[in-house]
Amino acid sequence: MSNAGDSSLTQAVSQSQILGRAPVSGFLRVADLQDQMLGEFRLLRRIGGGGMAEVWLAEQTSLRRQVAIKVMRPDIQADETCRRRFEQEALATAGLNHPNIVQVYAVGESNGVRFIAQEYVAGMNMRDYILKKGPPEAHIALHLLKQVAAALQAAAEKGIVHRDIKPENILLTRKGVAKVVDFGLAQLTQGGDLRLTQAGMTMGTPLYMSPEQVQGSKVDHRSDLYSLGATFYHLLAGRPPFRAETALAIAYHQVHTPPPSLSDSRPDLSPSVCRLIQRMLAKKPDERFPSAEALLQELRDLEKRGEADGAFTMPVESPTIDDVSRFSESRWREWSAWLSPSAHPWVAFAVWGVLLVTVAAAAGTRSVRRTPTTLNPAGGPLAHAEREPTLVRQFQLAGRTNTDDAWWAVLQYFPGSEPETDIARQELITRLIQQQRFAEAERLCSEVLAAKSAPESAIATAWAGRALNLALTGHLADAEQIDRQHLRNRRDAIQRPLGEWLNEALRRQPRPSGPDPEDSPRPRGDRGLGKGSDASPKQRPRS
Repeated sequence: MSNAGDSSLTQAVSQSQILGRAPVSGFLRVADLQDQMLGEFRLLRRIGGGGMAEVWLAEQTSLRRQVAIKVMRPDIQADETCRRRFEQEALATAGLNHPNIVQVYAVGESNGVRFIAQEYVAGMNMRDYILKKGPPEAHIALHLLKQVAAALQAAAEKGIVHRDIKPENILLTRKGVAKVVDFGLAQLTQGGDLRLTQAGMTMGTPLYMSPEQVQGSKVDHRSDLYSLGATFYHLLAGRPPFRAETALAIAYHQVHTPPPSLSDSRPDLSPSVCRLIQRMLAKKPDERFPSAEALLQELRDLEKRGEADGAFTMPVESPTIDDVSRFSESRWREWSAWLSPSAHPWVAFAVWGVLLVTVAAAAGTRSVRRTPTTLNPAGGPLAHAEREPTLVRQFQLAGRTNTDDAWWAVLQYFPGSEPETDIARQELITRLIQQQRFAEAERLCSEVLAAKSAPESAIATAWAGRALNLALTGHLADAEQIDRQHLRNRRDAIQRPLGEWLNEALRRQPRPSGPDPEDSPRPRGDRGLGKGSDASPKQRPRS
């Protein structure tokens, strides 16, 4: 790659990163919004968040229906570009009435808080689906692809390019309906004034960006088709087409490197399905499908041949720690004040311990806590699960049964670093922390961080797991330092709900004057902890 190419590519990718900004006074904090009214919408509980906004489940009181409210983060409301992008999402989506696009109901401002009210989709996004269930059968993937392609065709007919198609922006209902969300980067290709792109600036997610978008060139609807191809390559293979240490390296691959053959990861796929995805990932726009309608016609042809005719139903999810933490933010503040160490040092320490145990017990419905006596090669308990002949089939068995033993079996029977084992480690880190098995979770975190080829999602999850371990065992200063040093630019890569738990722990965890639990593990190797971190346990209060 030439020096000039290096320079322009570096500039394009670096400008796509969202930088942290200082808090802006005069606004309600997002964390203070529970039970608040924004116009006619009563906020019930936080259900997600990203770089620009927090998403809340709310009730529209006039119609008595549940809606999703996107609340702009107060620390970026002073930024003109961010405000315009937030408003642009509502404007771009308002004119799109399609069953596979999340509908926008209203946009407004109340008490200094900007918000968008939109359709509430009960289910999960595609990224979470991949993490929980792994790659689906071909007919399921093509059933979803057909729906998203229809959504992009509807947008293209309005002259709108989404520009940020990725697994996180495709929501899946429990009935298997796909809905495209987040038109915050949308751009009109004919007339109008939705363009936010600046000279030399690219916006989007490098893992799924088209070559022309990476280079900051003019994009049209065929750029969305490339991103869609990358997204569904990820769905079918269990990993994106390109992985690398940095966003710049990924961007280079998007421009210059042919994607790995999908058939290598999924030999069960028909050649026609692999060719379809390969065509969507063509480097030159002219070599892709000319439109989403052309892609839909190809999918209809596959359907006639029996390769794309499978509807499916999303599984109902088991309760998680989020279910336990849904009581009001005001109640948290009352408890935190009453449990202040200065006011009730002994009660504070004792009750916070009980709360953590209660959370783990309520969230641990999918597995029983146990102390392992026999370890498998991955450092966890010896799995008692059927062995499958291949890693992919072992992984699919784990996704279907969704038990601790099944996930440990992936690592026991197929040690190494493959996309399936990386996902198994992330799933186990989350489960172990959920069960307060901190030493085992830390062992897996250390294993991931020591690996040279671990993907970004596994690294982010391991750092988040380590930070959450520290926060929940009283080492809050160390947890905050890991968060600052290693997670600031990796938030989107952390396996959910681990990232949500970490946010809650850092925001709500008290700083008791009591000790660290003596049996709580401390991460070894000092990976990323500064010399000035408060690593020494505090003295036990005496009566």
